[in-house]
Formats: sequence, structure tokens, C-alpha cells
Amino acid sequence: ILKNKEAIEAMDNMDQPVSLKAYIKKNSDFSSDEDLFSKQDLELLVEHSKTRAVEFANMIYDGKVAVEPIINEQNITACDYCDFKRTCFNNPLNRKKIEKLNYSKLKEKLNETK
Repeated sequence: ILKNKEAIEAMDNMDQPVSLKAYIKKNSDFSSDEDLFSKQDLELLVEHSKTRAVEFANMIYDGKVAVEPIINEQNITACDYCDFKRTCFNNPLNRKKIEKLNYSKLKEKLNETK
């Protein structure tokens, strides 16, 4: 969430409010900085996402489309929903565990990639 009071209030005035007012105290200050992105942090995230998207597109273009599904914290993979899982023979031991990041960990990782 962008650390911008007007943006937070505008998001709550949409058709489906998301109750972000918890991020703003009664004195109009922010309740916590650790869950909010500064404009610079958000720009870093967008740039990192664009870079990774280009990298993945180039890998696909180069024919590097290995079957390496990720597995989340609930041990769910895309393979669980795939119609080809019986013929794919993907080895469950090759699955990559994905780490859930909170905002502070994400900011830390983004700053490492600068």
C-alpha cells in the first residue's frame, strides 16, 4: 500500500471499500510505516517487476521453459490444477518453495537489487 493518505482514503471511497482507514490514526498520522510503501519503494517494485518480466519473456523466447512449479506455504502447486499432471511426470522433489514476504522483507530484498 502506498504511503499516501489521499490514496488510502480514495481506495476506501470506491464501490467496494477495502477498509484501509486502519492505516491512518485519528490524528491523521500513519499507524505503522512497516506496512506502507513510499513512492520510491513502489517505483523500485515496479521497475524490478518489469525487469523480471523481460527476463522471463526472453527465457520463453529462447525456449527455456523448464517445468519447475513452485509450491506455496499450503503445499499447493499449479500441478494440483493441471490437466496434464498424469502425463507430465514432474518430480515433486524439484518444486521450489516460495517464501511469503512481509513488507519489510520485500523492501529489504528490493534494496539489495538496486
